Amino acid sequence: MADAVTPLRESLAAGLALGDREGPAWALELMAAALAHMQPEPAARLIGAAEAVRDALGIPLSGSEAEMHLRAISVIRAALGDDRFQAAMAAGRRLPLADAVAFALEQTEGIRS
Repeated sequence: MADAVTPLRESLAAGLALGDREGPAWALELMAAALAHMQPEPAARLIGAAEAVRDALGIPLSGSEAEMHLRAISVIRAALGDDRFQAAMAAGRRLPLADAVAFALEQTEGIRS
């Protein structure tokens, strides 16, 4: 997992510093998928945050992106149950992008390649 998370951490920080929103939204989505099995509640928040940014930008997921998204949601929902899953997603959707990036970095701080 560290092999996947480390470049995503770098992408999140760089994207935010450059004022990009699309790149960090995708990185949040990928990070959520990477964390789904080990940290399902934070993963649900990250997916919620990514969805909110994509919705605001009008960028839908399609193809393999949508499939990955649905697989991650399935894993997370199975781990948390529907109520906790929905609550975590809603909490993530309310996070401003900078706060979502900070949360993602905090949740993955100890994961290094």
